[in-house]
Amino acid sequence: MADNEPKSLPTEKARQKTLNALQILNTDPEPAFDQLAQLAAHITEAPYAAISFTGPNEQWCKAEYGWTLGAIPRDQSPCAISVERGAPLIVENAQKHEDIRHLAPVTEDGIRFYAGFPFSANNQTVGALCVAGPESQSLDDSQIELLEGLATQASLHLENRYQINQLKEENAELLIQELGAEMAEEKYRSIFDHVQEGIFQTTADGEFISANPMLARIYGFDSPEELISQMKDVSRELYVDPHRREEFIKIMTERDVIHNFVSQIKKNDGSLIWIAENVRAVRNKDGQLLYYEGTVVDITEKEETEKALRDSELLYHSLVETIPQNIVRKNREGVFIFANQQFCQTVGKPLKDILGKTDYDLSPKHLADKYRRDDMRVMETGEIYDTTEIHTGTGSGEENIYIETVKTPLLDSQGQINGIQCMFWDVTERHQMEEQLAYERDLLNALLDNVPDRIYIKDTESRFIKGSAALAKRLGLKTPSDIVGKNDYDFHPDALAKSFHEDEQRVILTGKPIINKVEQQTDTDGRDIWASVTKVPFTNRSGIATGVIGISRDITALKLAERETARARDMALEAAQMKAQFLAVMSHEIRTPMNGIIGMIDLLLDSDLSEEQQEYAGTVRTSADALLEILNDILDLSKIEAGRLELEKAEFSLRQVIEEAVELHALRAEANHIELHCHIPPALDGQYRGDAGRLRQILLNLISNAVKFTEEGEVQTAVQIIDETNDDVKLQFTVSDTGIGIS
Repeated sequence: MADNEPKSLPTEKARQKTLNALQILNTDPEPAFDQLAQLAAHITEAPYAAISFTGPNEQWCKAEYGWTLGAIPRDQSPCAISVERGAPLIVENAQKHEDIRHLAPVTEDGIRFYAGFPFSANNQTVGALCVAGPESQSLDDSQIELLEGLATQASLHLENRYQINQLKEENAELLIQELGAEMAEEKYRSIFDHVQEGIFQTTADGEFISANPMLARIYGFDSPEELISQMKDVSRELYVDPHRREEFIKIMTERDVIHNFVSQIKKNDGSLIWIAENVRAVRNKDGQLLYYEGTVVDITEKEETEKALRDSELLYHSLVETIPQNIVRKNREGVFIFANQQFCQTVGKPLKDILGKTDYDLSPKHLADKYRRDDMRVMETGEIYDTTEIHTGTGSGEENIYIETVKTPLLDSQGQINGIQCMFWDVTERHQMEEQLAYERDLLNALLDNVPDRIYIKDTESRFIKGSAALAKRLGLKTPSDIVGKNDYDFHPDALAKSFHEDEQRVILTGKPIINKVEQQTDTDGRDIWASVTKVPFTNRSGIATGVIGISRDITALKLAERETARARDMALEAAQMKAQFLAVMSHEIRTPMNGIIGMIDLLLDSDLSEEQQEYAGTVRTSADALLEILNDILDLSKIEAGRLELEKAEFSLRQVIEEAVELHALRAEANHIELHCHIPPALDGQYRGDAGRLRQILLNLISNAVKFTEEGEVQTAVQIIDETNDDVKLQFTVSDTGIGIS
């Protein structure tokens, strides 16, 4: 007979006898057993749990969590095997277990994980507490220990039940009251006081009749007595949402039992927790409600974990649906099992037309082949695939498209790869920006490598970030990279480096540049050099100064040329002064005899001379005047060159100066048959302040030229007012003639 067939041995008979005495087969659910099944599922995080008893031909479920079994043939039940062996049966993968892989729960219901723990009554193994699930799973030592403890609690409960039923059958009411009740109370009290769940009895109005210590601790009281005495209205004092109490009463009225009723409650200290209740209505033989009894479990940690998980999933889905990246998930066969909204927009299809499809349904075959190869590599190696793919433009003028793609393996609860997640997005713009940045960087490097000026960039602490080749050469370095991270104190005397640092910090703090500041420096050979330095703040996109850009131009040759120019200018000025002094002396020396000659000529002209002699003497007098004019002009030019010509400011008659200048040329004009005219407005009569001699000299020169180059006609001298204020007047002098003019 096989191990999993019903036994026809004394042990089997004893088991069935005990089950009959327990009167438990085919009875209604009981909260005590329901709670044990729920706790077992909670401990292992398995989706299914049950407490079942092994009858003659079937395995009958007293309590179920997560599934509905009722009764199944005994020869198809893994629990029957555990009961018959009297030992736990723990199977991580039922398909690979010799004893149960052929059973209906495995072959038909898809059970993969199973763990059964037998319990007993009257020293007979009568049933099993089990947990199960559709995926492979293992249990650690602590989980196994807790499940064994739950099976022990079931055994204690059944033992108590068995003893009471035995006493009833023997009709020993006195013994039941004295001995049986004492034993029952002792065993029940042991469970009642030490079980890790709250147990209670309440009236229909919610007033506590009894409570165990664990319930008091869950609700925040020091003892059951304190809980019972202080909490009188559970709907107001216990439930955060009073409507939950109304819902509780409604369900109990309709069904007399409630499973896993989850609510948020207020503890005695005001803090909030989550609980799960399993309650049944206890009625007398006439159907009248006596009280409610049930269990309470603190599921705050579980609720918070589940809420955190829900929030995390909600956040994940919110992010997935709002980010601009395309996200899809595929199973091992390459079938789409998820796609976000961005992907739907990219392929131009609604989600319902994507799920269940493959890349071959959405993309050209050559691309689908590539995608499938990449997916298989990720699933085979478990390594992340991260690359930038280039999609070449096919039409004329079409540019390449760059796609960033990241593929990661998807894992099931056992850590096995069961698909891939793919995220991709268009990085063409970023690629173009990177190319542009690289181009600009190359331009900058070309500039820094070839420009003769010394160019550098420093951070806010005046440390070099980048420098030109000319700067590296100036500082005696091999390459520009050797300057990075250093400062001016590494290359210059402290006083000079301090000056540089202070200038740069002032530029950074104030935002005001330094333009073409001339600095005297010392080169690597110790020679004095000069530089024209410009420093401007370097700001980021937010306008915050992050450093300084400097340009230093060697102007040593220019400074030396300026020195030579200044020296030449000084020499020329000195020569001009010497020339002026010489001419002044010569003019004085010549003027003295000339004055004597002119005086003698004037005496001669006043004497009795013949007409011919008079003409000759007049000619000599005119020539002498002309020579004096030449001497005056030479002397003035020498003074101008030497920078020593000064204008006088003295009162004079404007009319007198003009008329004298005209009269001096009257004889020559008359000799040439030229008419001289002079026009002075009456408004200009009076005294003026200025240099009358220089004005007379200018007019003499102009009138002389006019008379000289006019063969016939007239020469007119005129003056008019151009502008006038209280203190000053601007005049315009005009000498016009009918001659050839001045070219």
